[in-house]
Amino acid sequence: MLVPLKWLNEYVKVADIDLKTYESAMIMSGSNTEGVHPVLDGVSNVVVGQIKSIAAHPNADKLVVCQCDVGAEALLQIVTGATNMVEGDYVAVALDNSTITGGKVIKAGDLRGERSEGMMCSYQELGFSDKVIAKSMLDGLIVFKDAKPLGQPIGEALDLDDYVVDFEITPNRPDCLSMIGMARETAVTFGRDYKYPNTSIANAVGEITGRATVTIDAPDKCARYACRLIEDVKIEPSPIWLQTRLMKAGMRPINNIVDITNYVLLEYGQPIHAFDLDCLAGGQIVVRNAKAGEVIKTLDDVERNLTAEMLVVADAEKAQAIAGIMGGAHSEVSATTKRLLIEVANFDKTNIRETSRVLGLRSESSSRFEKGISPELVPAALNRVCHLIEQLAAGTVVGGAIDEYPRPQQAATVDVRVRRINSLIGVKLSADEMHKMLLSLGCKVKLNSEILQVEAPFYRLDLTKEIDYCEEIARLYGYDKLPMTQPRDHIIGKLTARQRFLQSVHSRMIGYGLSEIVTYSFIGPSVIDALNDSFNSAIKQNVVIRNPLGEEYSVMRPSMIPGMLQVVARNLNRQIDSVALFETGNVFTAAAEVDGEPRETEKLIVAIADEAKGYFDLKWVVDSLLVAFNIDGVSYHADRTHATYHPGRCAKLTLNGEYLGHVGQIHPTVQTAFGVPKAVYVAELDLDKLYANYNADIVYKQLPKYPSSSMDAAFVVDAQVTHRDMVTAIEKFGGEYLVAVELFDVYSGDQVADDKKSMAYKLTFRNDQRTLVDEDIKQAFEAIRTGLEASLQATLR
Repeated sequence: MLVPLKWLNEYVKVADIDLKTYESAMIMSGSNTEGVHPVLDGVSNVVVGQIKSIAAHPNADKLVVCQCDVGAEALLQIVTGATNMVEGDYVAVALDNSTITGGKVIKAGDLRGERSEGMMCSYQELGFSDKVIAKSMLDGLIVFKDAKPLGQPIGEALDLDDYVVDFEITPNRPDCLSMIGMARETAVTFGRDYKYPNTSIANAVGEITGRATVTIDAPDKCARYACRLIEDVKIEPSPIWLQTRLMKAGMRPINNIVDITNYVLLEYGQPIHAFDLDCLAGGQIVVRNAKAGEVIKTLDDVERNLTAEMLVVADAEKAQAIAGIMGGAHSEVSATTKRLLIEVANFDKTNIRETSRVLGLRSESSSRFEKGISPELVPAALNRVCHLIEQLAAGTVVGGAIDEYPRPQQAATVDVRVRRINSLIGVKLSADEMHKMLLSLGCKVKLNSEILQVEAPFYRLDLTKEIDYCEEIARLYGYDKLPMTQPRDHIIGKLTARQRFLQSVHSRMIGYGLSEIVTYSFIGPSVIDALNDSFNSAIKQNVVIRNPLGEEYSVMRPSMIPGMLQVVARNLNRQIDSVALFETGNVFTAAAEVDGEPRETEKLIVAIADEAKGYFDLKWVVDSLLVAFNIDGVSYHADRTHATYHPGRCAKLTLNGEYLGHVGQIHPTVQTAFGVPKAVYVAELDLDKLYANYNADIVYKQLPKYPSSSMDAAFVVDAQVTHRDMVTAIEKFGGEYLVAVELFDVYSGDQVADDKKSMAYKLTFRNDQRTLVDEDIKQAFEAIRTGLEASLQATLR
């Protein structure tokens, strides 16, 4: 919120307050600033001049020679290329040896053979941005008709010798998005009185009754709608004082009517809209929901398709404005407008916010409505507009107003306990002191012993609970005066069991030689499609973001693989030969059938891309993690169905029969789609399930007293028999002495049938109570041999 101090001074006296003192005090009372800057920064020796004559330049077609009166004994001759001035206009003249914005010094000199004794200035040369300059002067000089003393410094003449404070307004204080709001804050901070603008109307003519009607068909979205009628409208540029104030506050002057509505918007924080009444069918205003498929061309000349949830202000035939956001082009004020209907209304903030988001259309009005505005502001703002129209002779105000108010604002009383407030902020204020503070805010307060019964002023929609008043009392007392105390509790914070588990996962992954990455939770649909069309159907049930930053960030990630592959590709394509990465994070799948809410699961993903490493290196990382966390019951199953992984080089992991994740090589098609130049191996595991089976207790087991005995055996089996099948059978038939099974060779070729293969295992046996003898091992091995022969048709090689 840009607040020019000279404008603010009209409501509360600030002219006698030092600038730094003012800014510091406002910050300490809760009104933070983003800076204070002079309007004319570094501009000097620029004065008011009047053009007495304009003649063509004898040596240049695009230049003219002007004689300017700046109050000196002689006229100044100035050469310019501007075209927006005529004889008699008042202009801003930079004299010889003057300074304009950017520190540029203006000197007298010759231009194409003609003497130029200064320069006539544009607003840009005084430091104004293009976005706040009236279009008539955007490519030309500052020109004004109002007579000013010649030779007067331009800062004094145009009220530009001023400072602008840029206040940072928090979303809960929409009342401060106005000059009056900041005047109230200034008054309460410095203990001063403030006043409201003049809203009187001296010469109203006739009566509005019968000339216009208002109907509210959607009272849930429109709490109040009021309007007044203006006749004999004269559309012309605003006086220079009004234009200057708008520009200092960051708004571009348009014409007198539009400028007045914007001026009151900045003054009260209440949006206002003016309709050309002759463009409203039947002189009717109907506040209703839009019709499905209804189209309106807004003031920015864009046709917008509306939905039935959006609110419009219509006439008897069609929508004429998107309520609270932007008016329609059909009924906008133009040079031919003769009758105006001034709208001041209060619309539902939630509907305004949603409509603005869906249409991608934000305005000064919508930014205020969506934060919440009191409907009690309506009559004062409406009358203020009419007062200014009358003051500037921009039209004739018709007597009376239409004011439909189906949902009056309800005042609420909150009990504020003196003892409670003191305990929260750590001071000892009396009930009377708190009473005075709350009165200064405009509250109605009834003192009942040690309880204050408080009713907030209508414009403070944020004061609804006792804690809200506690904050107000604290800031008025002064945050810098609050005593500093040590926390009373001496509890030392600690990690939860899950946090310790996750911390251990991170430290172990780093210990295994992996580097941690962090990727976005937002991805695009095209990235998901690149994982292969036949990818798990659950992935296709995306959690879509309602207001995404863009298409590439429109979906919550259903898998961590896309982000990991993008990082792997980025590193490999930058000559990083060996990549070993991990990440922990959440993945999201669509609403569950049980509760209708999206499901969020925490996952661990590991990726290795290295010519010297492969599947078994990745499997070692996974197995090491499982061993470190004492997690038993994990099984590997060959999986040829997961299209993201290479068929035949992928394993599905189960934990006690439940799905845990996948380990394998990424499918070449997917690898190419993500621009990964070499084979990459990825494991994605469910951390929620790992944590649920995590055993943090370390059980001591003494070293065995008796030696183990080992033997090697090779079995010929069918080619489709897996290592898992063999281990399961060996452990089943091996008996109590079998303690380890280790595969050390797989062979197929000569001496083995084409549909067979040889699998060689090292079998280790041990008895914790005694040393095993040959007979013990022979019996155990024979049980294994016969069991394998019966279950897998295996033969000893």
